Amino acid sequence: MVPVQKAFAIDYSALSNNYFEGGFNEYKGVKPEDIKRDMGFATSIQIDWLTTYKLNVELAIDYRMAVYGLPTDVAGNKLIDSNQGYWFIDSSGKIVTVSNPANPPAGVRRVIFKYMGLGADGEPVMDPYWPDDEDLQWSDLTSTTIRTIADSKVKAKYGSLLSKNVLTQIKDSRTLSTIFDRIINGFVLRNYSTSPTINGRYTYELINKLGGKVNINNFRDYVVLIGPPQELYAQAYFFFEKNGQIHAVRFTGAVGKFLPIQDPDNPELSDVQTTAAVVKEVKGITRDGETIDLPVVNGKYWVDTGKVEYVKVTFTVKGKFYDAHKILTEGNSLAWWYTRDDVKDWLTVANYLRLSYSQNGQTVTKDLTDEYLYFGGLYTGDDKI
Repeated sequence: MVPVQKAFAIDYSALSNNYFEGGFNEYKGVKPEDIKRDMGFATSIQIDWLTTYKLNVELAIDYRMAVYGLPTDVAGNKLIDSNQGYWFIDSSGKIVTVSNPANPPAGVRRVIFKYMGLGADGEPVMDPYWPDDEDLQWSDLTSTTIRTIADSKVKAKYGSLLSKNVLTQIKDSRTLSTIFDRIINGFVLRNYSTSPTINGRYTYELINKLGGKVNINNFRDYVVLIGPPQELYAQAYFFFEKNGQIHAVRFTGAVGKFLPIQDPDNPELSDVQTTAAVVKEVKGITRDGETIDLPVVNGKYWVDTGKVEYVKVTFTVKGKFYDAHKILTEGNSLAWWYTRDDVKDWLTVANYLRLSYSQNGQTVTKDLTDEYLYFGGLYTGDDKI
């Protein structure tokens, strides 16, 4: 077993929450330079060589997204009241901070701005929880009304959205299968919309409703997925036609990297494996407590039971982390899995100890687990393989 931890110099998960506390330039000791080092986000952007927008440090920590400026920097921005809101505003519309988000002061509202600020490309960044305004009902989402992303009407209306689809970049089949099993057909992504019959539904409900139309083998033909794990939030879009018009139905949720696959019943299929124990040294201990070398005959140690009371066997066990680093890199899938790049501490867990030896021409196997091994004992590993 190899416990895997993020390799950030700062534990951002311990600092994050779901509302803005005013940490635009610096948040709980974290500065823009820290975000740039750990997340790769530029500390500022420049629009038309005239206006500079700084990175929102707190939002980068909370959402793992590069957002520059504030919602008020987006012309014509919209807002709605919501307990999912990241922002608080006063009666004048000014963004303010509160000491208790569950009980804000009189006249202060919790809201979602449609756009949280600007992206690295200077375009507005939509809040993942902004509700879709779609004239659709749950009954409109069927196997006969869903359209593929290759549909000409979908391309014409949502070409910009399709260009951001991360699924088109992934070539590794196992990564794609895992995305479908755990995200698309899971309890991760949820709809937030003005449609009372669709709002609150999960993607797995839609997959079930479509009756196998969208499955693990073809979901890339129907789904646009935006936001890799390092951005923390992902959005999945499905496209449906109603009265000759194409509508995008969006599901949003928090995602993270996948842990290495571990199968206790089929260890050979696991990403984390343990090699067989390798005997390092065998010594005899006499009745007087003296450590002696044992004679080796035909590759076997011989023990004179009249002289030797104990046999001391020293062995090593190596745990190997098979993370398919090369395959994932070539398949443009490295960002989706915890790999050696994210691991800080390497440990091997010894679960059993058995010893086989020959006695009077017979092979004897003894289980020494309970006698010599602490259950689940941890042994620190020094090498990454």
